[in-house]
Amino acid sequence: MLPAPQPNESERDFIARCMGHEKMLAEFPDEAQRSAVCYRQWREATAGRAAADSAPILARVPFALAADGTAPEWIMWMPGGEHTITGTRGGRRVTLRVRIGPEDAARVQASLQEHLRGRQRPYFDFDHDGKAASAWPLEFAWHDMPEPGIWARVEWSDAGRAAVVGKTYRAFSPKWFPTDTDPAGVAGAPLNMGGLVNDPAFEQIAPLWGKAPNHQQSTVNPQPSTGMTNNTELAALQARIAELETAKADLEAKLANDETKAALEAAKQEQEQLRAELSRLKDDLEARKRRDAEACVASAVARGAIAPKDEATQKKWRDLILSDPANAELLAKLPGKPAVSAGRITPSAIRVLKTDVADALRGYVTAANPRERGEVYQKEFKPLLDKGERIPFERAPVEAANVLGTLAGNIIAQRTLDLIVSRRPMLLNVTTDFSDQQAVKGQTIYTRTVGIPSVADFGSAASDTAMTDYSVALDQHKQVYYAFGAAEYLATNRNLVEEVAPALAASIGNALVDAVAALITPAFTSAITGPAANKDFSALTSAAKTLNTNGAPDFARSMWVNADFAEALSNDELIMEYLDGNNRTAYGHWLNIKGFDNVWEYPALPTTSNLIGFAFQRSALILAARVADNPERLVGAGYPGTLQVVTDPISGLSVLTDRWIEQGTRKVNTRIDVLYGCARGVLTCGVRFVSA
Repeated sequence: MLPAPQPNESERDFIARCMGHEKMLAEFPDEAQRSAVCYRQWREATAGRAAADSAPILARVPFALAADGTAPEWIMWMPGGEHTITGTRGGRRVTLRVRIGPEDAARVQASLQEHLRGRQRPYFDFDHDGKAASAWPLEFAWHDMPEPGIWARVEWSDAGRAAVVGKTYRAFSPKWFPTDTDPAGVAGAPLNMGGLVNDPAFEQIAPLWGKAPNHQQSTVNPQPSTGMTNNTELAALQARIAELETAKADLEAKLANDETKAALEAAKQEQEQLRAELSRLKDDLEARKRRDAEACVASAVARGAIAPKDEATQKKWRDLILSDPANAELLAKLPGKPAVSAGRITPSAIRVLKTDVADALRGYVTAANPRERGEVYQKEFKPLLDKGERIPFERAPVEAANVLGTLAGNIIAQRTLDLIVSRRPMLLNVTTDFSDQQAVKGQTIYTRTVGIPSVADFGSAASDTAMTDYSVALDQHKQVYYAFGAAEYLATNRNLVEEVAPALAASIGNALVDAVAALITPAFTSAITGPAANKDFSALTSAAKTLNTNGAPDFARSMWVNADFAEALSNDELIMEYLDGNNRTAYGHWLNIKGFDNVWEYPALPTTSNLIGFAFQRSALILAARVADNPERLVGAGYPGTLQVVTDPISGLSVLTDRWIEQGTRKVNTRIDVLYGCARGVLTCGVRFVSA
């Protein structure tokens, strides 16, 4: 039999006795569950002892309305412990036994984080109607004080704040997915995570406001559990303050003699001292949390897990650790990256706080191979160029002879390869086979595409692999050729890299995309006919259906459409819901719509056979590139210039750079050449749109 309160026994003494009761320990080994059951036992046993309405009432929830009439920052989302509730699921009433603990709070917080990564923001509504937002949840956490349960920190909407402050609504009801256990827990929550109600399914859920006047309600917000001893001290101080509030109310009713007045004054002084101590402990706790977060981030920077210049990532991790100290463990598990300095891996005992430009240039010059040079560029020079800063080549190390002809030309080539894919991201929609291996024009290579393997009964004969090799002839050898005059390179304050690289990237990128697009012919037999001006969301539906019927893989799908097609799509409100707001190009771009990762406007789409668009899976088109063979090796003689391979480590695209200086004019000549070819892959993975 569960313990019952004794006459004149205080709530605090009863709960302490109940928590240590042998039967409670046996039935509820989890402390949070035991606490919730003990508190419910107290409330049920003392329900008939309520004081008259005229007596002072202390709000049990320290998240009630503040003295200035504002809405609480934290509200109880779901009470802890075991409950039997009646709710609805799929439009029908269900009765469910649940047991709620700290692990359920973690799963609700995980659901919130998952929703926040999407396009829509999670919200609370009114009466579960799924319409107007009463509040926007910011975080979920388990708190034992003042009542154990899952609590939500919220940002109120104007309507929600008015509903609580004006006492239109007094309770909250969560919306969640139960686990398959008995009792059930919380597996997660939908985008609509609950709402304000006046008839909650959880009878024990803390109300949004109490009966006591505002000046008798505590406005202390809950502190996340950090594992520090300060939390125990805070809880004890809060309990003592609540007792003093009760004693104060009793003493005020007995102001008939001086002894009572003296006791009241002493209680007031102790209360003020305790409030000051509580404030100090809270400040110390917050300062300690900040110091710990700073130390964790500094350690991650020291071991190379976060770049020293990446202040945005450092701030993000500090904020995550402050909101939940458990995130410090996640940061500690992130692997470090060795710093590249002077062409060698920096020993772990050395701490590189900031790489000097001269050291970075030296590291680039002495790197062992094109990929290592590309990695030095990505780490040291790309961040500067992305911010519009100039690389000071005049600070290049002495051993880097012919600085403008070698270093500047190489960095321009690196920047060009870096910008090709970012400025022409359509190249990512096709199967690419990029390598720094040398080849000659006309050479045939084989590129592999991925298909979906078939499933058969166990013991059946083996079927062909879903991998298919396609031959690609490297029949395109293109160049971009430019020169710097003496007046240009002597003006050292000019940003020569950014003056040249973007135009070169657009030129090479256009050539690669155009070569691939030229393969979109009636060889792809699946076609959808109709004028471009009539295209809307149904066009994407038809294309997706055709690809599905053809057995094309349901991932890595894209569409390219001409300008008229794109203009028609822009007039469809449903299509515009998927517009890419971060698109840096002048062309239309839509994301993740009807199974297509990307829908790109491509004005240069060939018009052969009335082509206006192409929907495809990556395996339909193939682009391969290699490095043209070194003429010095072919002819067995020296070359009057500098030949060097430049590689983009991100896309893998490699080119051969060719630099020389004219003796008479002192012009620095640079040539970038790329050897590539393209081919059709799986023909059933492409659907043409034709106007007639």
